[in-house]
Amino acid sequence: MSLELLTTQDRKILLLDENGNQIGEDKLDQDIIIENDKISINLIHNVLEAERWNRRQGTRKTKTRSEVRGGGKKPYRQKGTGYARQGSIRAPQFRGGATVFGPQPQDFYKKINPKMRKLAFKQLLNIKSAQNALYKIKGFKLETFSTKTVYNTLKNANLLPANLITLVYNDDEPYLYKSANNIALLKLVSGKRPTFPEMYYNSVLLFTEKGFEDFINIIKN
Repeated sequence: MSLELLTTQDRKILLLDENGNQIGEDKLDQDIIIENDKISINLIHNVLEAERWNRRQGTRKTKTRSEVRGGGKKPYRQKGTGYARQGSIRAPQFRGGATVFGPQPQDFYKKINPKMRKLAFKQLLNIKSAQNALYKIKGFKLETFSTKTVYNTLKNANLLPANLITLVYNDDEPYLYKSANNIALLKLVSGKRPTFPEMYYNSVLLFTEKGFEDFINIIKN
């Protein structure tokens, strides 16, 4: 469904029961809905790239000539050998020598304005809603750890195995994280610590009820 053809009145979230059956739909809150012409793909791209760059450690490093051990003695005399003059066996042209222009520790951090990040999350909800890819599930029938229960619920909802799903959950929901974390097509994100790349790169964005409350509190406050 094209974002341009979907009016703001149709922005909705699809509701699932504990068995994965669709039981209706609910409209997004009015203060979350954004007009089509105000959705900025550039903003979404900037926030997405900033979070991806901020995950880079930048700890890779090669040794310069001054850092390689050894090589303090001149390998042979300056003249008379027939070889090119050399001052150290740790020069870059020797095996075991230094690296020229190699990578050094680097800080890849990019600052994200908190207001811009919250706005990008709101816009992301609108885009997922326009694509009919925004879901909320009442919960999972978990009395203990059970990957099979989570998988069958999502399969009954026709979300698996055809889609890549991001599940936004609440930290206090028992058994859910360990039950769902080893499903190949399912990524988990805490509603209190949302990460933009995981919520962007998927074909279905699925919230638990408590996870949705946590997420909305984050982007509104």
